[in-house]
Amino acid sequence: MSRSIDDIQTSTSLHSPNPAESNSTLPVLLSLILLLASCSDGNSVPVRVLIANTAPAVVAIGDDRQTLASAFAVAPHLLVTGDHVLAKAPLYLIGKDGKRSRLEILLRDGDNDIALLRAATGFSRVLQLARQLPAVGDSVIALGNPFGGGITATRGIISALPTAIGQTNLLQTDAAINPGNSGGPLVNDDGEVVGMVTSRGVPGSGVGFAVPAALLRKLLATRR
Repeated sequence: MSRSIDDIQTSTSLHSPNPAESNSTLPVLLSLILLLASCSDGNSVPVRVLIANTAPAVVAIGDDRQTLASAFAVAPHLLVTGDHVLAKAPLYLIGKDGKRSRLEILLRDGDNDIALLRAATGFSRVLQLARQLPAVGDSVIALGNPFGGGITATRGIISALPTAIGQTNLLQTDAAINPGNSGGPLVNDDGEVVGMVTSRGVPGSGVGFAVPAALLRKLLATRR
């Protein structure tokens, strides 16, 4: 039978514990407090700091007329983006001032919608690829730079793994995917890339998709 908080407080006030009983429960209470403290992540990074740390590695790319998508640096001169963006090639890196610099296509994986590009400009910040597949419920942030003027960020969770949605190459997330975020990174709470944003569901579905980091790493390994 359920009891209200008032019932519990009343029954507690009517019972005067024996001092010996109180002393015996003290070590148990201390143990519980220490256990709860150990379960909390004292090293977690605030979201705004996480975004500030990863944003410099996220850029805008486009053709000679407009911005098309996002990309992110995985090495000082290497960018990862979606292969479908290459339909508009030649592509350019678009700076905050609107200036364009030509990008070289190094590798393509059309089956998994991944492309590796080389930029003449070096990047001061690069992102690391996560080595473990995220779990359902893990927090993630979808980052993009769709217009070249600044970062966009939305937060959510991993809502499904590839096998759960009948796919072999896509993670599902409920983080909102903004227009132009395609090719941007999906990062975990450590700032590691767990996937590359590739598409979103129908408007209003609240579903987005990302290529797992393992497939990005597999393509990068072929250039060595």
